Amino acid sequence: MHRSCADVDLRDYRTLTPWVWDCIKRHHKRSDFRNMLLQYGISEKTYKKAVKWSDASLLYPAVEPVARYAADCIASRTLVFKPPYIRIRKDPANGKIRPIGCECPENQIFDSIAIHAAMEIWNRRIVPQQVSSIPGRGPLLGAKTIRHWVLKDNRAMRYAKAHGVSYASACKYHAKLDATLCFPLAELEVFMALFRKDCANRDLIWLWETLLKFHRVGDYKGFLIGSSISAWAMQYMISFLYREMMNLSTERRGKHIRMVTHMITFMDDMLLTGSNRKNLKSAIRKAVKFAKDKLHITLKGNWHIKALEEEPIDMMGYVIHRNGKMTIRARNYIHGRRLVLTYYREHALTVQQARRLTSYKGFFKHTKLTYVRKWEKDDKKLQIAEAMNYAAGIISRFDREVNNGRILRESTIQRTAGAGKIQDPPGRESRCLDPS
Repeated sequence: MHRSCADVDLRDYRTLTPWVWDCIKRHHKRSDFRNMLLQYGISEKTYKKAVKWSDASLLYPAVEPVARYAADCIASRTLVFKPPYIRIRKDPANGKIRPIGCECPENQIFDSIAIHAAMEIWNRRIVPQQVSSIPGRGPLLGAKTIRHWVLKDNRAMRYAKAHGVSYASACKYHAKLDATLCFPLAELEVFMALFRKDCANRDLIWLWETLLKFHRVGDYKGFLIGSSISAWAMQYMISFLYREMMNLSTERRGKHIRMVTHMITFMDDMLLTGSNRKNLKSAIRKAVKFAKDKLHITLKGNWHIKALEEEPIDMMGYVIHRNGKMTIRARNYIHGRRLVLTYYREHALTVQQARRLTSYKGFFKHTKLTYVRKWEKDDKKLQIAEAMNYAAGIISRFDREVNNGRILRESTIQRTAGAGKIQDPPGRESRCLDPS
């Protein structure tokens, strides 16, 4: 069996330097990272310049000391930092209550080291059809991939019809699967058993084992939601399920027919397509059994096989139809439209509303919304672009105020008639399960 990462030297600080820098560059504006950087030789004046000018390179002198500290900890087999705690948050999109793990800066730096050091394993195992938590792979890529499959299938059907050739539509049927509490109920021992078979680096195995032990906060036993290593670990485990599904086949008249023609995953959400309803149903049952027995992941039993001709594919906020047209999910359109109408009604947006509106920009930009352009109110068309630009200006101004030190915490900026007004946001409800 081929094993990876044998040549990664985690005891050499020069190996860790780019990975430490990647973590600091992404999180340096946070107050806890600020406190850590001040302990490693960065002055208060230099830090303020780096934030105000948006120039993180001014903080690079602290990277080597942090990398040396991390290398010494790995060499001595000791990780000393404040353990994470769990904060209960309510998802504003769907109202779900989620336990979010909060990690200290040192913990996140070691997470970055663990992820980058195992990149050779991720490149071997994680497939391009897994489109979440990986840089460059997001919902848009997943939707375009599904649309490519549908358009390719349509071209093949037209060719077969024109030339009298028999062809079974590869996207005729589809079904969506979802895991039950994927992160909280995941078993860390199952992941480590699989990871040890692929990893030939003892230091890296020890690092992953130690970091995952910190995820056991109180009665919590799974992967911490919000931790970067949790996303990569879960993607790694689901890659085994993907290969199992794509290798399923049945024999008919001496030919091997694939039971699942396409599969794409968005973290724990999975989409399977097939040309035969019976074969697809059998494959889904095998997927449920494999996930339960081998990965100890429970897939929900509320799946349904649907014909693409009757019901389009609704995945990752996009809707892909049989003719290849890609539209926005109805719920996302309604939420985005409400925010646009709020802008036209009040001629103002709070920072929270602006952030929510800009989060829908990709859906409006990359989908076919002819009916939106025809929608009129008070003899004026719904100008989504104008509202989006206004929201971007609100966020930009707020970030400048924060960088200049005029706002010490996230406040609400409301612009009316060209003038700005700063208000305190309403209190946020949170509860720490383990404040230590």
